[in-house]
Amino acid sequence: MNDAATKQCRVLLVVDSLNNGGLERQVSLLARSLHEPWVARVAALGGGIYCEIMQGEGVKVDVLLRRFRFDPSPTLRLRTIVREWAPDVVHTWGWMSTAAALVACRPGAIPVIEGSIRSGRVPPKRGRIQSLLLSRASLVVANSQAGLDAFRVTKARGRVVHNGFDPARMDLCAPDGAKPERFTVAMTGRMSRDKDFRCLLSAARVLNSEAAGAWSFLAVGAGDDRDALMREYADLVSSGVASFLEIGNEPLPKLRGAHVGVLLTDPTVAAEGFSNAIMEYMACGLPVVCTDSGGNRELVLEGETGVLVPPGNVGAVVQALRVLRADTAAASRLGRTGRERILREFSADALARRTIRVYEEAVRNRVKVDE
Repeated sequence: MNDAATKQCRVLLVVDSLNNGGLERQVSLLARSLHEPWVARVAALGGGIYCEIMQGEGVKVDVLLRRFRFDPSPTLRLRTIVREWAPDVVHTWGWMSTAAALVACRPGAIPVIEGSIRSGRVPPKRGRIQSLLLSRASLVVANSQAGLDAFRVTKARGRVVHNGFDPARMDLCAPDGAKPERFTVAMTGRMSRDKDFRCLLSAARVLNSEAAGAWSFLAVGAGDDRDALMREYADLVSSGVASFLEIGNEPLPKLRGAHVGVLLTDPTVAAEGFSNAIMEYMACGLPVVCTDSGGNRELVLEGETGVLVPPGNVGAVVQALRVLRADTAAASRLGRTGRERILREFSADALARRTIRVYEEAVRNRVKVDE
C-alpha cells in the first residue's frame, strides 16, 4: 500500500482506446465512481471521446499513442508511469493493455487484474493470446459469469463484476411525450455478423404482413453490414416499416420512444457478455427481447424483465413481439421491473463497490506473497 498517512489507494486503469464503445463507457464510469480511499488514473493506448469526459471530471488520463505497429514506446512510457506513480493495482481492459502492463508491473510485483473478458464467447481471433495473458494475471475480472466460463477461468482466479449504468444518463431515459401510435421496436448495435439484425428484420416482414401499418422497427447503428441490410430489406425501408438510424454518441434519445428493445446475437460468431445495449433498454423502461445465449440470462429475467428467444429463431421473435403488442399492460410491467432492476442492482456505486472488493483482494494476496 501507499503511505498510510495519505490513506490513499491507487489503481491504474489501462485500456486499448477511449473510443465510443461499451467497454470504454465502463472504464470512464468506474474511474469517475471510485470512492475513498481509492483513486484512479487512466493510461490509454489510443485516444477518443472518453478522454475528454474523464478529464472533465478530474481523472488523470495519459494517452500513450503508438507511432507504428510494433512501437515499444507505449510500454516504456507505461513502465515509467507505474514506477513513478506506484499504483497498488493495475486493472487492464484489453489484450494489448494486458501485454504492456504485465511487462510494466513485473519489476515492482504490482498485481495485474485482467479485465478484457467482455463477451460470452472466446473470439476466434486472438483467443489463444488472450487466454495466455489471462493466465499471467493476478486475478481475472469479467462482466459476466458466461465470459469466465467460456474462457475456463477457475473460481479461484475469476471474479464477476457486472456493468454499471451512469446515473447522469437516467434523465435521457425519460419518455419525451407520448409513445408513437405504431408499436415501435428498437435494436441498437454494430451492424456486423455477430448482431443478428436479419433475424429481427425478417420478423418485421412477418408482422407487417399480418398487420400492415401497425409496426415500426428502428435499426440503430453503423457497421460493415449496414448497406447490405438496407438493400435486403429495401421493401421495409421504402414502406416506412423499418428505419436505419445512426447511433451517434448517445443512443438513449432514440430508444426512449420505443415500446420494446431487442438484441439478437448469432452465437456461431459471438455471444453477449453483460450487454450495455440491454441495460439501456431497461433503463428506458422497455421490455427486452433477446437471444438466450452468453450472459443475457444474468441481466434479463425471463417473464420479469423480458423474453429470451432461441438463437436465429424468427418465429420465436415474432411470437414474443406479438404478445407484447397485444398485452401492453404486461409489457409496461416488464419495462418497469427492468428499470427498477437497473437502479437497484447495477448502479455506478454498485460497480465501484464490487470492483474495489477485487482490488482489495489483489492487494491482500500481494501482501501474503511479500510476507
